[in-house]
Amino acid sequence: MNQKAYNYRPMQLNRQILQSPVVLFLGAGASQSLDKLTMKPFVERLPARIKYRPDPVKKALQHLIEHCGDDLENILGELDAIIHLKSATSVSMIREGGSRSISQDVANSVRHAIEYDIIREYAEVPLEKVTRLYRPLFDLIFARIDPQVHCLPIFTTNYDPAIETFCDAHANEYALTDGFKHMHRDYVWDPETFHGFHFTPGKRSIVLFKLHGSVDWLLLRLKNAIIRSQPFHQSIDTKRYQNVLIYPAVHKVATDEPYYTAYDYYGRCCETARLLLTIGYSFRDYDALARLRSAMSFNSSLLLFLMAPDAVETLGRLPMDRERLRDVPYMFGSESDSDSYLSDVNSMLLTLYR
Repeated sequence: MNQKAYNYRPMQLNRQILQSPVVLFLGAGASQSLDKLTMKPFVERLPARIKYRPDPVKKALQHLIEHCGDDLENILGELDAIIHLKSATSVSMIREGGSRSISQDVANSVRHAIEYDIIREYAEVPLEKVTRLYRPLFDLIFARIDPQVHCLPIFTTNYDPAIETFCDAHANEYALTDGFKHMHRDYVWDPETFHGFHFTPGKRSIVLFKLHGSVDWLLLRLKNAIIRSQPFHQSIDTKRYQNVLIYPAVHKVATDEPYYTAYDYYGRCCETARLLLTIGYSFRDYDALARLRSAMSFNSSLLLFLMAPDAVETLGRLPMDRERLRDVPYMFGSESDSDSYLSDVNSMLLTLYR
């Protein structure tokens, strides 16, 4: 999405955020225990969820799935390529056994259908499960870092409101900075809420950066402002609203706000942190991976910790120094695995003091 809501203004990044020794990164696998689908089952379910859409839309989606498999990134990348064609209004996708022409209008309808299902799937999370999932992890982290000296920066590619839900429910213990400030009757996104971050006495500070936007972020076209709202799809009123989601398309460059600020903080935090705790992430985000590689080259003290059932395989694909990569092949939130992965997290946190 070409988000032009904010002009770039040079601003010094907040040193208190950048100086945290621990950075947490959450991928789709982090929300699996919250009954949220990861990429493969999400894609597999899509044809059934759009069965009432026009025939050309259903056939185009089916062709894309046959062509791209269950890789949502590639599907959305193909759609973006068609939608932004300047020299044609359709393309022919050729496969063994035949081809299919997909117009820009049909591609746009398919993308909207996927977007609608993203919002429907990830709009809500169960508070009880969120608390059970994150409280033990946050307790471990804040037992090793002083909450009056260090905040916990959290970066996520997830669209769901898991961290916001947790912090809202535990506001007596946690102070959340998520880029929004109260203005008139709305919560409006402003990068200065990050740049002006400060600690709240007696509370644990979490600074949340949502790299791909959120199901409850909307661009108000008339005011040229991003607000936090109840999740709904822009098709209700496309003249007034636009959903603020950056799809995980291949090589999507996040140069526009609100994404730019989040990616900028991610790269800079990794340049100073000692430990990057990554949960359920595939490292398919081109921009995030490029910034991490650069930070690891700059910061020789940074260790990368990945918790995921396929952690060994995923880390094996990364073009990074194997001596600085740690795998924890467990599923975050699994009751049978929780003692093991929390023990491993604690061991990694202890390396901060060696």
